[in-house]
Amino acid sequence: MQIGYDRLSDATREALGDRVTRLYNVRVVRASKPGAVPVMQVDGPKAGSLVYVDGGDEVTPNGRARKSEGAPNGEHKPLTMPERRERLQRRRDAFLVRKVESHLREFDAAKARDAARRLLAEPATNGARFDALALVLSFGTSTRADRESGTDSWTLYEQHAAAPVEDRVAKALEELVPVWTRRVSGVDGHSANPKAADARRVCALLGIDVSAIDAEAVQELPEPKAWAAMSEPEPPPSEDTPQPSEKQSMPRDPPRQPASLSPTRRKKGGASKMRRAATRR
Repeated sequence: MQIGYDRLSDATREALGDRVTRLYNVRVVRASKPGAVPVMQVDGPKAGSLVYVDGGDEVTPNGRARKSEGAPNGEHKPLTMPERRERLQRRRDAFLVRKVESHLREFDAAKARDAARRLLAEPATNGARFDALALVLSFGTSTRADRESGTDSWTLYEQHAAAPVEDRVAKALEELVPVWTRRVSGVDGHSANPKAADARRVCALLGIDVSAIDAEAVQELPEPKAWAAMSEPEPPPSEDTPQPSEKQSMPRDPPRQPASLSPTRRKKGGASKMRRAATRR
């Protein structure tokens, strides 16, 4: 990782190549902080030392601190279950991207020839066959021809033109893989989803088993068991949901108790009968 705008030395660029990711205005955090990404700094006073930078949701792509999205009164707003699962999927996507990046760095001429042989043997998809020229026109190559004169480029062209199709496709893949490696490198919490989509397309071309990487990501980053006990709040009723009428929503009065069963109601004329009985005695 390179922090800042300064130019790297020729020796550093030759030793590390495209494995260096340049970051601006990063936030160095502790190793125990959630979302911390271990990186090795290649320049500055801490060159060669291991540091941790914030790779989660607390920084924007340019490295500035992201504003809190909590409640207006400053209290922490808990994440909903879809938000929790979406964040977990971003972590799994970042895991996949790093695995694909390691596969691309191990890509050699033999693997390029195997991939070219397989691509040329595959049937057409949606009426179109694999086209190496279209890939080169879309992504470019890692070789830069900056010389304004000379015959080396024309000699190389004549060699490629006379070579079999399989050799030309294999050479095109060798030139494209460094470009794809730079596209997926430096993944973080914000770029995980688009870089994962890019990495999946590359896996489909090169024959990398992306389903096995997905299964490994699920095993390494399982869903917390506590989520099973968490229930989502019921969604608000939609317009199609029948609403209770006014008569149904009004509480009904309790049924009246018969007078004969009421314990507080006395029998009419009971007191006068008792007085007449006492007078006769």
